[in-house]
Amino acid sequence: MPGGGTLTITTGDHCLTPELDQGLEMKPGNYFQMTITDTGIGMNAKFRQPIFESFFTTKENAGTGLGLSSVCGIVKQSHGLIQATSQEGKGKTFEILLPPCEENEEARPDQRKPIAIVIAQGAGCILVVKDRNDVREFASSVLMRACYDVITASSGNEAMDVLLHRRDKIHLLLTGVVMEGMSGSELADTFSQHHPNVPILFTSGYPADELVRYGVRQGIHEFLAKPFTPQELLSRIDRIFRHAQTAVQAQSDKA
Repeated sequence: MPGGGTLTITTGDHCLTPELDQGLEMKPGNYFQMTITDTGIGMNAKFRQPIFESFFTTKENAGTGLGLSSVCGIVKQSHGLIQATSQEGKGKTFEILLPPCEENEEARPDQRKPIAIVIAQGAGCILVVKDRNDVREFASSVLMRACYDVITASSGNEAMDVLLHRRDKIHLLLTGVVMEGMSGSELADTFSQHHPNVPILFTSGYPADELVRYGVRQGIHEFLAKPFTPQELLSRIDRIFRHAQTAVQAQSDKA
């Protein structure tokens, strides 16, 4: 909305019936609905069709085009649906349907038991590679509060510069999957050539079953879906380090 306008966000319930499905590939039932509408310049069908694709942007020489693709990935990961409608000069509307959460009596907030994670101070050095500043700063802050040494890079190329010019011992690579320039899988392949025994943890908002085309192989690579909580991040890293220690011990016993 370059000349100003109105952004309207509404929420409500939506009952999806077989008659209303219209090929949406959603199960009939009750859903939470969020609608975001603006009165901006809108877009034509040529731009509307690929807006959820990675790196697609309507902005010339600005933006990475990863915002909507990340939103789409999170919605799909939550078994939901996102749609966009727009006409030139008449703004845009995004509709999101999400299935309701099933309340578990045993998991109410006042009854949840905190996850116990034992992390020794200075337990290791983690290289965090994220092209989004907010995600990189969030992950780095969580890790530093847990007493990890943290090195950050905003791209795969910057991460390679770190590996070439710093002598820090890297104990874990934490990287995104879809990044502008060098992708996360390309970075992981190059990283593994120099550090073959160092574990790699991918994070992404894309559903896990869609990451194969980006080079992430389930069962071989560690993967943590976004959005994740600080506890989930620390728990996964703790598990990775414990597994690595077990593997080293097993090799030592064989020797």
